[in-house]
Amino acid sequence: MKLKLKVLTPNFPTKKRVYSGAFVGNLVKDWVDSGMDVEVINPQSYADIFRSIFKKSVPIQDPCKVRRPRYLSISNKTLLGINLNDVTLINLSNSVLGSGSYHKDQVLYAKFLMKSGLPAYNLHLKYGCKYFLDLGESNLISTIQPSNMDLAKNIIRNASGIICVSPRLVEDAITLGADPDSILLIPNQANSQFKPLSKEECRIQLGLPVDSFIVSFVGHFIYRKGPLRVLEAIKHLDQVYGVFIGEGDQKPEGERVLFSQTVENSDLPLWLNASDVFVLPTLAEGSCNAIEEALACGVPVVTSDIADVRWQVDSGKGLLVDPLDTRSIANAIQLIKDGKFELAKVIPADSSSPRRAEVIAKWIEKRAF
Repeated sequence: MKLKLKVLTPNFPTKKRVYSGAFVGNLVKDWVDSGMDVEVINPQSYADIFRSIFKKSVPIQDPCKVRRPRYLSISNKTLLGINLNDVTLINLSNSVLGSGSYHKDQVLYAKFLMKSGLPAYNLHLKYGCKYFLDLGESNLISTIQPSNMDLAKNIIRNASGIICVSPRLVEDAITLGADPDSILLIPNQANSQFKPLSKEECRIQLGLPVDSFIVSFVGHFIYRKGPLRVLEAIKHLDQVYGVFIGEGDQKPEGERVLFSQTVENSDLPLWLNASDVFVLPTLAEGSCNAIEEALACGVPVVTSDIADVRWQVDSGKGLLVDPLDTRSIANAIQLIKDGKFELAKVIPADSSSPRRAEVIAKWIEKRAF
C-alpha cells in the first residue's frame, strides 16, 4: 500500500507567520517533492489570527493541501478548579476531528505530544487510525500538566511509532512509557538551499558593509532564544555588528544592529552566508534547525552548552558557552574574529533534509503496514 499521510501540526508556515513550523514545512515539502500524498491539518487559534492581523504578509505557497480549522484558546490559568489549558486542548482536538474525513486505514503524523498527539490519539480511539508522534519539544515532561500525565502516557503508548530529534527526547519518551524499539532517533537537517556562498557577494546583494565583522541570529525574538543577550555580547566588542532575523517582543535595536526583522525563507542562505559567525544562546532546544542551516552554509556557530545542543554541535562545528553569560558569548565571538577557531567541515547538501524525509517515510511505511 502506498503511504499517504495526514500531518497534524500546530505550527506550519502561513503568509502572516512565515517562520511558524518551518521545520515541519520543509519536511512536508520534501515528502511532496518525492511524490508522496500528503495533507496538512494546521489548527489556528483565534488569538493567533487576531495577533497576526497587522503583520506583513509574505508571499508563500503551501506545498500541498492545507486545512486550517479554527479553535478558541484560553489561558493556562486555573478557574474554579478547572485548568483552562485543558479546555484549550479539547477545543483544538475537536477542531481537528471536525476538519475532514478519517478512516481506520488513515496514517497520521503528529508533530508534538499534546497539541497534535491528543487529536491523533482521539482519532485512533474513534476510527482506529494509526498515528506516529514527532517529538521536537525544547521541554517535554516538565511542560505536561500533572492532570494530563496519564493522558500523555496513553498517547505515547498507543502510537505506532515515535520520531525523536535528540537523545534527551528518547529518554523522555521512554520515561513516559514508550517501547524503545518503537523509537526512531533522527535529528533535524538543513535543506539543500543552505550551502556556502560568497560572503562578499551576499553582503553586496543585501546592502551590508563588506568589511565589517557581522554576527547573525535567526530565531524568535524571545528570552529563551536570547536575541538581546547576543546584542549585549556584541556591545562588549569593538567593531562588531549584528543582523537579527525573526520577530517577537525582544527586538534588538541600536547602532550595532544592521537589520532586525523577518525575511523570506528563501533569502535565509544569503543572510547566513553574509555573516562571520552565527550566535544562538538558547536556553532549551529539541534539535535546532537554525544551527543546522548555519553549519550547512559553512558559518561557525557560537551556541549554548546544554545537552541537546551539545549533541548537535560536536567538536569542530562551533563553540559552546553559558547562554546566560554575555561575557562568555562575547569571548567566543572574539575568538572567531581573531581567527582562533576554524570550522572543521561543511555538511554536504546531499545528506540533508530530503534524505531525512526519505528515512522517516520508509520507517513509517514499514511500521504502518
